[in-house]
Amino acid sequence: MKVVANRIGGELTTKLTGYARIGVTSYVVWDPFLFLSDQKLHCFALERGKYAPCEPWFPQIELGVKVWAGTFGDIEATYLRWCDHDGNLIPTGAEWAAAQSERFDLEKQRADLEKLRADTLAAKLRSLGIDPDKP
Repeated sequence: MKVVANRIGGELTTKLTGYARIGVTSYVVWDPFLFLSDQKLHCFALERGKYAPCEPWFPQIELGVKVWAGTFGDIEATYLRWCDHDGNLIPTGAEWAAAQSERFDLEKQRADLEKLRADTLAAKLRSLGIDPDKP
């Protein structure tokens, strides 16, 4: 994947030809500031030694790319993100960790609720003269 920062890199000309020559199967150019054309995203697949424009899905690696507006590293902007075949974003490391933490918190809440329920039932049994700790 190439990110364009100016007009002098040759991403859609010399680099495109060079990468095709060495057999790179997929080539993506992300041009968020429209230096090269009026299109921000350019995707190519290698076909018989030459690149052909393609959709932003790459079956060889079972990944795609999509334009995403959001916050990354405290900076709100438009980014290019990896996605699955259905267009769902592949989480960044920070997003994955946050989801795991949220999942852990939910499991802890569930466990705490079950413990409270068990303690309440045990107290009710004791009030009826039944020891819930005896088999």
